[in-house]
Amino acid sequence: MIRETVLGLIEKLKSLQKEDGRFEGLLSSNTYPTCSFAVIEMMRGEAMDEGIAGWLIERQLPDGMWPLDTSNRGDEEATALVRTVISAALKRGDDPRLRDALRRSPDIRPSLFHVKLMGALCGELGWGEVLPGRALRTAVKLLSLLPRPIRSKLKPPLSTIPPPELFRTPIFDDLFIAEQHTLVPILLIAELKSRGRTKLAEELLSWLLERRLPDGSWFRVNFITALSVMALMTCREEGIPGLERPIEEGIAWLEGTRNPDGGFREAINLNVWDTALSVCSLLEAGVSADDPSIKRACEWLISVQNGDGGWPFSGVDFPGLPSDADDTALSALALIRAGYGGSEAVSKGVRWLIEHQRPDGGWGTYVPGAGDVGCVSITAHAAEALKEAGRIEEMERALDWLERNADPDGSWDDLW
Repeated sequence: MIRETVLGLIEKLKSLQKEDGRFEGLLSSNTYPTCSFAVIEMMRGEAMDEGIAGWLIERQLPDGMWPLDTSNRGDEEATALVRTVISAALKRGDDPRLRDALRRSPDIRPSLFHVKLMGALCGELGWGEVLPGRALRTAVKLLSLLPRPIRSKLKPPLSTIPPPELFRTPIFDDLFIAEQHTLVPILLIAELKSRGRTKLAEELLSWLLERRLPDGSWFRVNFITALSVMALMTCREEGIPGLERPIEEGIAWLEGTRNPDGGFREAINLNVWDTALSVCSLLEAGVSADDPSIKRACEWLISVQNGDGGWPFSGVDFPGLPSDADDTALSALALIRAGYGGSEAVSKGVRWLIEHQRPDGGWGTYVPGAGDVGCVSITAHAAEALKEAGRIEEMERALDWLERNADPDGSWDDLW
């Protein structure tokens, strides 16, 4: 019975493989990216489309709250965001279903600054409730003078947009790369709304445009791309020319992240992780490394390896998406187990992992010391890959880190 079940699962997994060899699951819809696209629609003068309206109505919980994701646990910020978006949509056209959903939801006000920002962009909050005050601007200048070991532990406030001047300080340089990509469009909007077309606004816009990927996205992440499109639309409102193409291509990319249920997912895909995990699973289930499905998947992984030796979370045929330790560890592990241990791809991948190991023995997602913190699951994956690669010293340092970071009851907490 068990053998028959496993054989059936093997065939099912193989049937999901794409023609080019990759495996690619469909991410579930999420409240933030779905609502952010609704905000973009309203910034364009459009009504909320039926797909988003239907998804929001369907996702409302019996207690009137909305969940952040598929957990079906009510989330206050997700609920505040949905209420804001629905309220703005109803001012542009009545919909009894949305009106009823708003009536049944608890009256929760947003507290996180990025939720407040979207409320201001669709006219539900005044900019005075969102923009940073003079005291916060002064505080950022003073805090940037602190020594790096102290400064690097600082994080932007959660309730108020950080002062745009943060961009010019070492505090910004110390932030996690995804935090930088999230903050820059927000800081650009804040600068435009508080001071207009300043030199700082030009610097923020230049940073943003330089990091736009050839597929029209930023970081291939929905919310980051949506914020970037909102920032460019705000620039256009301020009379800055030449932004039509990146705005329209960004919106088209966002449309590509819409799921059949009408909602939007957080990222375009996680196909590097999906492919590497599928290879490991098929091999563990007894599929031969010589099986064509394994070979095709491994060749695809090699084809999307970054030039620095690591792998990004999504395989692309253009540069710009940074390598991360999680996908690099699992890709290297899959290739080693599939018989590619002596390949240049594995050698480069293992070298990338070693170069990005933190001084304390653990791994964060991207660059050690650049706002990245040690992560249990990533470190465990990296240790497993290094063991298979024969790098015992680095593996033991990773295991020591894992032991030191275990909770008293023997379990581990993780970032995700």
